[in-house]
Amino acid sequence: MRDDIDTNSVTKALDAEEARIRAALEADSEDVEELKSEWQERDSPSESNLRAVEWNQYVNLQDELVEINDARARLAHGSYGLCEDCGEPIALKRLENLPAASRCIACQEITERETEEKNRAASR
Repeated sequence: MRDDIDTNSVTKALDAEEARIRAALEADSEDVEELKSEWQERDSPSESNLRAVEWNQYVNLQDELVEINDARARLAHGSYGLCEDCGEPIALKRLENLPAASRCIACQEITERETEEKNRAASR
């Protein structure tokens, strides 16, 4: 475990992020049920696009909850604050802004570029 990380502060930050996400999910729960309904078959193209955006937002929030749980597991196992790709310490400022971060900035940028390239190749 990195000795420059206050686990109590990290836990509080993760708790706050989880509360924010759960509140957003709760606020959107009726919309999500509607998104899952069969009304989509009768939507106009613009309504379908709006539903796709709303669904992506819902999925992203769910993904953020997974990232928070993963961060809690890293905290419990002593690997919190170390990049999952290169093993180097993640900058404290990054962890303060994104307490669930699992990669250093350099490795995150590589991951995002690779994802963008895969998406572009898949859409061709």
